[in-house]
Amino acid sequence: MDWVETQSLTDAGTVPYLAIADRIERDIRSGRLRPNERLPTTVELSRVFGVTVPTVQKGLSRLAARGLLNRAPRRGTFVSSCIGADTIALAVGQSPYASESAFPRLIIDSFHRLCGAYNASVSVHILSDQDGPQNAARLEQDVHDGRVKCIFSFFHSTFQSHWLEGLRDVPWVTVFDIGFRHMVKTGVSHLLAHGRRDIRVLSMLPPDKDAALEREGATEAFAAAGVPPPPGFLIQCGQREQHGYEATHQLLSGRQRPDGLLVNHDLLTRGVLLALAERGARVPQDLALISHENKGSEILAPFPLTVIRVEPDRIVNVVLERICHGPALRPGENAVRLDLAPTLIPRGSCGETVPRNGAKRDRQSRKPVRRPGTARRHEGPPAP
Repeated sequence: MDWVETQSLTDAGTVPYLAIADRIERDIRSGRLRPNERLPTTVELSRVFGVTVPTVQKGLSRLAARGLLNRAPRRGTFVSSCIGADTIALAVGQSPYASESAFPRLIIDSFHRLCGAYNASVSVHILSDQDGPQNAARLEQDVHDGRVKCIFSFFHSTFQSHWLEGLRDVPWVTVFDIGFRHMVKTGVSHLLAHGRRDIRVLSMLPPDKDAALEREGATEAFAAAGVPPPPGFLIQCGQREQHGYEATHQLLSGRQRPDGLLVNHDLLTRGVLLALAERGARVPQDLALISHENKGSEILAPFPLTVIRVEPDRIVNVVLERICHGPALRPGENAVRLDLAPTLIPRGSCGETVPRNGAKRDRQSRKPVRRPGTARRHEGPPAP
């Protein structure tokens, strides 16, 4: 009770609940109040500060909303365990080394490279359905010991989702949109600008997920061009190479083949390219093609492929900025929408005219190149 005995309100003119919140925050920041330390009851604090219990509660609620305190019914009020910690725990729902997609590995790599600029460090915890219980126990211990500032959760597994729902002692951040609407709107708009009308979109999301943002982006692109969207333009076939292969074969087997295709998942694109080759479909003559692509995991195609590029570094920088420099995160879930605009890189698979390297040359560049040691005309022999 030594901390209680030293408290009083001396900030004249300050609203009492704000003065209480400021005093407790200063003691947390200075280390007088340690992570996980239990505060006295609101009745005790009201006596010490000479205010009413509701005033104390209002001050404590202010600090809890900023992530400095955890308030648990019938248990009391505790200093947040993450105060003073600099480690961001990356909780991934599947092994990044077993995934077909390079995206989890790229995200983890970006965190390792960029966290130093934010005076943070990272740890990685695989919370898959198989290994989750054992790995979660270690992460829980790190949280309890005050070693974790925040958890960043991605590629959710069933176990991971249930485990996070019960986590109340530390903030955890999840991203529910990296810019799906922008990606599809950009791709469909580009296809429309190059004369394609019967367009299909292979969704990034599996059939059991809501693809409303992708549908919204495509609808906006069609509306802006004054073109009615074709029936069934958005196809949710899955997230693996085989799904892209099967969906493309089905699209090309009908009497009326689409003339434009946006593939919003790079794994699907591998199967799409194989199916196009087997069907003898020419790109861009028969079908204009655009693919999603993650920077750092470029797609190998038999022709110059127009892509919508997503940069993991941009995603991670925004997340780190939010965690380290943004408003204090509250304990529990903090859902973040990034809504980043992607980068369109036209390379010719939609019929674009893309100049080759060196095609734009001035008159100087078209002059003959003289080899070293040879004389210009009328110059005489080279100097010895």
